[in-house]
Amino acid sequence: MGFGTIDGPSDPEEFTWRVELAEGQVLEQVDERNAGVYYTDVEHHPAFAITAVGAHDADGRAVPTTLVVTEPDLITLLVHHRDGVPATGEPFDYPITPGSGWTVTEQGGNVPPEVVVRPVESSPNPGSFEQFPQIDSGCRVPRLRGRTLRPSKRLLRSSGCRVGAVRKRSSARMRSARVVRQFPRPGTKLAGGSTVAVTLAG
Repeated sequence: MGFGTIDGPSDPEEFTWRVELAEGQVLEQVDERNAGVYYTDVEHHPAFAITAVGAHDADGRAVPTTLVVTEPDLITLLVHHRDGVPATGEPFDYPITPGSGWTVTEQGGNVPPEVVVRPVESSPNPGSFEQFPQIDSGCRVPRLRGRTLRPSKRLLRSSGCRVGAVRKRSSARMRSARVVRQFPRPGTKLAGGSTVAVTLAG
């Protein structure tokens, strides 16, 4: 479950998917960021969970996301990019892309994203939507500063990551420009396939 790049305030905030439920399964809201599919047996066994994906802006600030069960087999992800940074009300710096970001506190500090690892639970006849995240090799963010874009992409791929938003300072030529800023920071551990935003200059 994910969404495309959000390029500005006029882009949508809602993204909806249909959950293919197996016979004897029901989709239920758990909390504002989670839904679950359960078997309709006496003990109401869980089949699998669905969690709202995180989002961040071009500067790496976390954009709030919530997940809502809108129909018996539909879930809607809401990316609250139009409201601005929760602590300050400051507008987000577009584009908005999937992935965890830094949380801005009211005191102006930054709190790193929380990485949550949940166990994989097996169940008979699971639905065909997303199950608990599988354990993978993950993404350990490499140091990109000083590299041009092409080698940076190769290094990201070999580290289990991929390039996210690319910002270019006005004087930079894309072919020769080098990374002067990245988010998340080098050494950060993320889920496999997570994106790393870069700023190019030079």
